[in-house]
Amino acid sequence: MTISITISQEKIDKLVEEIAEKIKDKILRDILGSILDILKEILKTLNELAEAQKRTEERLNELAEAQKRTEERLNELAEAQKRTEDTLRGLIGEVARLRGEFIEYRVITALERILGRHGMLVYPVPYEIEEVDAVVEGDEFYAIIEICKKCDMNDVRQVVEGARKFEQIEGAKPDLLIIFSYTGHVDKDALEEAKRLGIIVENNIRRLSRLVISRIKEKKRHVKNL
Repeated sequence: MTISITISQEKIDKLVEEIAEKIKDKILRDILGSILDILKEILKTLNELAEAQKRTEERLNELAEAQKRTEERLNELAEAQKRTEDTLRGLIGEVARLRGEFIEYRVITALERILGRHGMLVYPVPYEIEEVDAVVEGDEFYAIIEICKKCDMNDVRQVVEGARKFEQIEGAKPDLLIIFSYTGHVDKDALEEAKRLGIIVENNIRRLSRLVISRIKEKKRHVKNL
């Protein structure tokens, strides 16, 4: 609430003079003078209060403006933090993706080093086949491999779809479907479904290599006996 003073000191003095001229009784003039002196003090106090209130309002306005600037700055900082967090999440995701690709490369390289001694090739799948990661090829034998960290039902579906696409694009049906978990973590339901579909689930490079070699030998014996 703003205090507004509409009666000035000059107006009061003028009013006193006008009344004094009309009042002849000295006692009444003295009483009136005392009342007007009190009124002047009240007016002075009100003026001081009004000035103090004005300064207070100015200070409150300054504080409100400072608060507004602070809130705007906080909003800017919050937005900057959000952008930083989004960038950080993106970087973490990219690092995880690159780490996964590096591990896939190591698995493929390790298999190639072992199986290459037996005349087999191990290489990444053609770009058109996005569902799986690697192909083992040798003497009309083909195996496709899905490499995963924590394998689940989605990986089972991917290797099945990858086999279908491989046959469609390459004109050869894979002899062996493989899910390789480089951490050894495989979902129980995925493990059961893979077993039902005849998909090999493994987490050891040497065991997987021996299995592939044995399957190739089995196929050769079978072809020879035909």
